[in-house]
Amino acid sequence: MLACTEIITMCLQSAKQKHLLAQQLQPQHQQQQQQPPHSAGHGLAILHDIFRRADKNDDGKLSFEEFNAYFADGILTTEELQELFYSIDGRQNNNLDTDKLSDYFSQHLGEYLNVLSSLESLNIAILKAMDKTKEGPKLEPLKEDTLSSTCKSANQNILLVQRQMSVIDEDLDNFQKVLKSYTDATSAQADNLHVSVQKLPGKLCYIMYEFWRDRISWMSYLQSNCSKDFQRCIIDMLEDAEIINTMPLPGLYLHVMSRAYFSTHTIFSVL
Repeated sequence: MLACTEIITMCLQSAKQKHLLAQQLQPQHQQQQQQPPHSAGHGLAILHDIFRRADKNDDGKLSFEEFNAYFADGILTTEELQELFYSIDGRQNNNLDTDKLSDYFSQHLGEYLNVLSSLESLNIAILKAMDKTKEGPKLEPLKEDTLSSTCKSANQNILLVQRQMSVIDEDLDNFQKVLKSYTDATSAQADNLHVSVQKLPGKLCYIMYEFWRDRISWMSYLQSNCSKDFQRCIIDMLEDAEIINTMPLPGLYLHVMSRAYFSTHTIFSVL
């Protein structure tokens, strides 16, 4: 269907649209308590954007012709796409609600739903920080083309590290303290762009996302005392061996804006 980089790019664009919409609505709510930029289900925003682009007549529904025209990529045949479409469309009326499509596909994203949600949260935080920077005294508004000149390479990838840890019940309190200490130290590193932690509902399982400037930066940090101390502390607190996965991500968008925010801020969130 869509390539990984296309999905990530659309996720970032979705976050930017949310941020711009929040700015437009802000004057109407100046006397009200500020609300968070997105709800707990914000990981679905990218899917709504994808299907909105596929909905050519803007009626909030997709016919099979619209579905096929947008998602046909030469991998699935027309017959296979049709089978997928009608497996979702239980009534088989050739008119699928985009919300129903979003709900269906979100159930099949697995851990990538958390990855996309984390990217969206990161992007919104950066955009808000840049707006605050523009409002500062004697500061000119930041321009993306100016910031882009500071990048070493427009094609450079950043590295996402996903770490999954299942904790022993009786060690939970100590683990949370060690984890908090580690995330504080890690986010203070010059080459670390973002650290986010999520707890899986109903489980003693934590998933940590670390965004690094590049793979070399992360591998170098693995040799630091902080990283080694963390590994030593948690080894006896885990039910199973820690699971670590890495993924290169398009670096230009995040790399350009991260310096404006993460040089002075730390984010630690347990959902």
